[in-house]
Amino acid sequence: MLNKFALVVLILQLARAERHAAAQNCATYKRSNEGDACVKTSPGSACTTLNSAGCATCSTGSSGETCLTCADSEKFIAANKKSCKAACDTSGGEVVDSAAVGPDSRPDKPACNVGRCEKGYQLQGDACVKTSPGSACTTLNSAGCATCSTGSSGETCLTCADSEKFIAANKKSCKAACNAAGEVVDSAASSKACKCDGDNGYTLQSDGTCAKAASNACPTLDGAGCKTCDSSAGGETCLTCKDSAHFIQLDKKGCTSSCTGDGVIGDSAVTPKVCKCDSTNGYTLQSDGTCAKAASNACPTLDGAGCKTCDSSAGGETCLTCKNEAHYVAANKKSCKAACNAAGEVVDSAASSKACKCDGDNGYTLQSDGTCAKAASNACPTLDGAGCKTCDSSAGGETCLTCKNEAHYVAANKKSCKAACNAAGEVVDSAASSKACKCDGDNGYTLQSDGTCAKGGCNTKNCQTCDNKGTANEVCTVCTTSYYLTPTNQCTSNCAALSGYYGATENEKRVCKRCGVANCVVCEEDGTCDLCADGFFGPSCSKCHESCRTCSGGAGADKCTSCMPGSALTYGSAGNTGTCGEGCTTGTGQGACKTCDLTVEGTKYCSKCSEAKEYPQNGVCAGISARASSCQDSNIADGVCNACENGFFKMSGGCYSTGQLPGATVCTSAQTGGTCTKSEPGYNVDSSGVLVTCPEGCEACSSANACTKCKDGYVTGTGGCEKCDASCLTCGTNAKTCTACSSGYYKVGDAAAPCTSCEADSGSVKGVSGCLSCAPPTGSGPVLCYLMKDGTAGDSGPNLSSGAIAGISVAVIAVVGGLVGFLCWWFVCRGKA
Repeated sequence: MLNKFALVVLILQLARAERHAAAQNCATYKRSNEGDACVKTSPGSACTTLNSAGCATCSTGSSGETCLTCADSEKFIAANKKSCKAACDTSGGEVVDSAAVGPDSRPDKPACNVGRCEKGYQLQGDACVKTSPGSACTTLNSAGCATCSTGSSGETCLTCADSEKFIAANKKSCKAACNAAGEVVDSAASSKACKCDGDNGYTLQSDGTCAKAASNACPTLDGAGCKTCDSSAGGETCLTCKDSAHFIQLDKKGCTSSCTGDGVIGDSAVTPKVCKCDSTNGYTLQSDGTCAKAASNACPTLDGAGCKTCDSSAGGETCLTCKNEAHYVAANKKSCKAACNAAGEVVDSAASSKACKCDGDNGYTLQSDGTCAKAASNACPTLDGAGCKTCDSSAGGETCLTCKNEAHYVAANKKSCKAACNAAGEVVDSAASSKACKCDGDNGYTLQSDGTCAKGGCNTKNCQTCDNKGTANEVCTVCTTSYYLTPTNQCTSNCAALSGYYGATENEKRVCKRCGVANCVVCEEDGTCDLCADGFFGPSCSKCHESCRTCSGGAGADKCTSCMPGSALTYGSAGNTGTCGEGCTTGTGQGACKTCDLTVEGTKYCSKCSEAKEYPQNGVCAGISARASSCQDSNIADGVCNACENGFFKMSGGCYSTGQLPGATVCTSAQTGGTCTKSEPGYNVDSSGVLVTCPEGCEACSSANACTKCKDGYVTGTGGCEKCDASCLTCGTNAKTCTACSSGYYKVGDAAAPCTSCEADSGSVKGVSGCLSCAPPTGSGPVLCYLMKDGTAGDSGPNLSSGAIAGISVAVIAVVGGLVGFLCWWFVCRGKA
């Protein structure tokens, strides 16, 4: 009996111990009311609105109730936490939220990724649905695109209707493969797409294709480590390196891992990295491509422009003095020139050396292109009400330059603005710098004094006012705007074309005035000489030494700046003047010439040296110690230079400077590439260094027999450029159709014929011997002579016109009549007294 009782007690103790152990392990569960069991905890509170959706307990927030547990413990809370469902939709982007599990490894709160969906899905209602980027295409659907985004350039393809296809590189269509030229798969794109192969220099073009830009091609520098190049200036230069850690070399002809050489440093602060001269320590880039500390006043970049000394203190290099002492520093301080004869340019008398400047006294200012131009005055005191915005009053009377309304035109008389050039005889002036009208001169219309255009005006071209209008004896008295009245009563835009004349304004009329200095070719506006005729020099045009063609600084034989044909100039130590001697001769040994095949202006120069390692420099063979760095040793072979340095140009086997003869005769610019980039009129130097001398009278040519432009005084004919008749300063359709007369000749109206000599008789018009400048008379009789060849004022000679004779007769009768009347009074009246 005792044993049975003890057994029952033992069983009860074991059961109590088990319940106690279970109670100790409730964790997220709670003990039952009886205290001997764990039951599941119910979070939140009972649902009021979501109980019908299968939710047992809920929490309440700003968006209403949120499901925390399901009434059916076997169900799962939906992704939107608003209902319970039998299972998660794994095919729709849902997965079971395994973050919440109970002690028995069962889902504590079974849920389907509560509040979130898998990547590529988005929550819609109580389900996760696949995301569709952009919106449905409207214009690109026909190109195979499914969804698109819309921007300033229209629709852009985001996905393809056919998931196997690729979006094209221009995002405007879908295609089966990225197989077009320069096209590769864009592995970084979220959808299957193509792109241009930028790693190999391909970029997207406006037509949607991928192409390697011309500037990116490196046909010659590819092996030098260059990735992209520029060949726009003729020679190929490196733009970027294949290895981004490398530097572009100083000469831009390759890439290097480090920058070496005297004065050369690497600049890693720029992209791409480049080698450069150490300017902090005074190093600058030289014409031979090296870095060197420039001597004071050196001209590393302007040497080829004729500059002797320069100033670079302000950053950009400016010219101070010229190699040729007879030359002037140009107004923009970037080159030297023979005379200050460009429009608006005058001699700068205040400068410490010979220099040009813009004529500020007459409103000219320096422009960005280096020229001098008359700045538009903003003051329009009298024409403001006529619609003019800017005006010019430099010639005395105010003229309109631009209009307040940019769509309007300056009227033909320059006194107002108008909506269109639609008056009779009026056309648009296409040559004007701003919108303007003009009279249709091609159809015989000229500007009248009332500002209108009408036919039947002056026959003389570009004449505004004339005497005997429209007759054979018409004489122009005032030219149209921008033209000057010549001594022969024609109109010209450039008085300097009449040798020894200059443009001036007298009594509000533009006229050509004769220079007061004998042997002067180009005068300043004040009448002082700016350029003497060949063989003369200085402000008074004194005579040069007989051996010189031109000279500077004196009349000695060593002051020549150019020589007669057949003679060559040997420069002195200063490098700007020298002596004239024999042209090229052949010989052997150092400094000797092997062939003399280059001819410039009748003088022969060396084209090949006798010594293999010498080459012609400025037409003369010189040893290494006696020549400038115009050709690298590696480019010298068999007595010639195959490639010249910057600042020099290649011609007939040699290297030539544009600042010394004979190079200065044929070329004006050779700053880069070792070739002539701009030839002088009458010459053409091609990229291979072959000199072409244009035919006589030709200003520009493509070959020795093909002229593209004739010089003034010549006209295009069947055999090239034909010289105008001796009486013509310029001629029109043929050599005998003068458009302006030479000095000593006059033109009758606008007749298509040669001009008539002031000294010759022509029909009823009589010439005056020794007359240098004249105009025809009103009727018959002698020409009206303005200037004699000896410089004195002209007269009409012994032959008087009928008008003059009649005037003299009337005067004689009046004198005789007066005398008779006086005598009658004396004798009659006095007798009575």
